[in-house]
Amino acid sequence: MADQIQLRGGTTAEHSTFTGAAREVTVDTDKNTLVVHDGATAGGNPLLIEADLKGKNLLINGGFDVWQRGTTFSTGNEYTADRWRTNVQNNASRVTTNINAEAAYGLNISNNGTAPSINQPVELDVAGNAGVFQSGSDFVLSLTLRANVAGTIQVRGLFRDISNNSLNQVVCTNTITLNVTTGVQQFNDVLTINAAPNPTNVMMELVIFNSGGIDDFTISQAKLEEGSVATPFESEPYGDVLAKCQRYYEK
Repeated sequence: MADQIQLRGGTTAEHSTFTGAAREVTVDTDKNTLVVHDGATAGGNPLLIEADLKGKNLLINGGFDVWQRGTTFSTGNEYTADRWRTNVQNNASRVTTNINAEAAYGLNISNNGTAPSINQPVELDVAGNAGVFQSGSDFVLSLTLRANVAGTIQVRGLFRDISNNSLNQVVCTNTITLNVTTGVQQFNDVLTINAAPNPTNVMMELVIFNSGGIDDFTISQAKLEEGSVATPFESEPYGDVLAKCQRYYEK
């Protein structure tokens, strides 16, 4: 018979009063996860399991709280709200109206010569490795949107080397089509990845763009998560969002 290793374990409540030795590992039998101890912290440090990651927002600054570069933009092809980049010849600004009632801020994009479009690059863990963005995997995009006229907006994913640059890009041909009216609308739609990255690609860039008659739209509370079922948008402390944005900041 093969040898087996069985670790000490206990419930979450039992762990809360237990201080394990440094580098000791136990099992939380309620959460079905390992707990790593440091000899000082009661309860130890539980490891994440897959269920903990469900509902995680893959977009940074989806609440449009952080604007390190200012709050109005007119050049185009530039970062506006942190992590969000416009297309060429687009205006952008921070707004507090025509957005989800629970949101503090939104991002308005308008035409300044080119149909409005806004992108966010999501970093791959390793260049050329799709990671969570495996072909065939589903992701739910949730956002609140308001346009100046009725029309359609599309959402697409692209594997890229550089944000807003087609060099070596791989296009996921599956898209989301949002049928937009002039009121504030909530969308929860599934995007299925149907491509694989090139070896040099370092990001999956989410592109939200006008595809039918809209030259001004506002989005708020944007969330991209794994799976096919949307979960509620969760605001993060400003300092936490700022720290994430500062990792990528460029003028």
